[in-house]
Amino acid sequence: MTSTMDELADLARGGAAEGTTLLADFQTAGRGRSGRVWDAPAGTSLLFSVLLRPRLSLERLTSLSMLIAACVADVVETITGLHAAIKWPNDVLIHGRKCCGILTRVTPLPGEPPIVILGVGFNVNSRADQLLPGATSLLAETGQEVEQEPLLAAFLSTIGAMYGALMRDDLGDWWPLASARLAYVGETVVVRDGDREILGTLVGVAPSGALLLRQETGQLHELASGELVRGPHVVSRADPTPL
Repeated sequence: MTSTMDELADLARGGAAEGTTLLADFQTAGRGRSGRVWDAPAGTSLLFSVLLRPRLSLERLTSLSMLIAACVADVVETITGLHAAIKWPNDVLIHGRKCCGILTRVTPLPGEPPIVILGVGFNVNSRADQLLPGATSLLAETGQEVEQEPLLAAFLSTIGAMYGALMRDDLGDWWPLASARLAYVGETVVVRDGDREILGTLVGVAPSGALLLRQETGQLHELASGELVRGPHVVSRADPTPL
């Protein structure tokens, strides 16, 4: 089964307009970072993909995942009152547990600006027995089901406002919102990038979207890619993680 991101990519190649959005009620072929698979039973999650055609360089798009995460976190807090944090670069956490995963697939086109397929998977009304270890949902956190249609409308509206600011090169209000929600600041973390692992204290995030990590030697690293693991312990690559 293809995902909404795959279907939207096919539509994009056929000339679909920017802003085209696909919504799924359930998911059996969802993909996340490092090739992880995430299944979502019908009616439990918001699963949608959006086509963007930004006339921006690839460098200008590196912070997009975190900016989208900031939009999602802001909507969650506005609607539910729950504080939401960002696990760099593309997860949204509530009480340290993952409720949302975001993927941004950037496809360069010869002689044209790149297209971006934005994929969002959000656990809304998933019961505790439907969640993977380390995950949560709005139902699990509040004890009440949440209407998905108004939540989706709020997500799309907020993402649209941020995207407009990005296109105008006017992220003055948005980037502080994103960096202020960064999880684990001041804590010891590991960033795993391929076969390389870097241990250090999470300092913050640069406007480029790179993670700032300071090692015991005092050296400050700017990491543009990788997987953040909380704490210095080794975590199995087989650990289940949604989206």
